[in-house]
Amino acid sequence: MEIIAEPLPGLKLLQARSFKDDRGEFVKPYNDEVFRSLGMPMIPREIVFSISRKDVLRGMHFQTPGSDHQKLVTCAAGSIIDVVVDIRKESPSYGQY
Repeated sequence: MEIIAEPLPGLKLLQARSFKDDRGEFVKPYNDEVFRSLGMPMIPREIVFSISRKDVLRGMHFQTPGSDHQKLVTCAAGSIIDVVVDIRKESPSYGQY
């Protein structure tokens, strides 16, 4: 696992390592020890899988303090465009995406 970008404060874009052999491919999208070593301790509060048809647009989600939590987005097949908008008014990157 490696951090390949930090486009906004608090947001990290990660690349999980992929292991391939004659049986197929193996990817570990989350490992507590690795996330902690990257300075990103995480306690998953929920795990959700979404399977969408092509050109589906899912809604924007946000949490207010007290209900906020970390998210780990993984694309298992195909491709996604995941847009993150900084709506923290006190943030120097407010309004950036």
